[in-house]
Amino acid sequence: MTTLSFELPDGTTRNVQVKHLLNAGYAGREQEEVQAHIAELAELGVPGPTTTPALYPVSPYLAQQVSEVRVQHGRTSGEAEWALVITDGDVLLTVACDHTDRELEVHGVAWSKNASPDVLGRKAWRLDDVRDHLDKITLKGWVATAKLRTP
Repeated sequence: MTTLSFELPDGTTRNVQVKHLLNAGYAGREQEEVQAHIAELAELGVPGPTTTPALYPVSPYLAQQVSEVRVQHGRTSGEAEWALVITDGDVLLTVACDHTDRELEVHGVAWSKNASPDVLGRKAWRLDDVRDHLDKITLKGWVATAKLRTP
């Protein structure tokens, strides 16, 4: 079973065994932005969801804390987003990236979510400690590309 380790602001560490992993798709407070995202994906041939938000089960072993995700081709993408980590005693909030295979996504979003790791941050907050100022927290993500080298 996959175990992830989260460093909390007080310096303690929480080790969490991943038993279930769900990706929430088409989730957002601003429904106009959600609909714009659905339209953007429809132009790429991705079928829209029947309801929003949509939950996609992901194999728990895909939850990882890595600094790099290698992909098979250039039609993949990731998004900076929140992750809620449910533990026995707390709900933790961390940053995450559910990397999506856009080639596979046209055949099924759930399949594409299982094609690459779900990358979670190594630092987290207890949700109760940040709940009252969530809107002041900003996520930033970077994308880097590298050419494959052959030996």
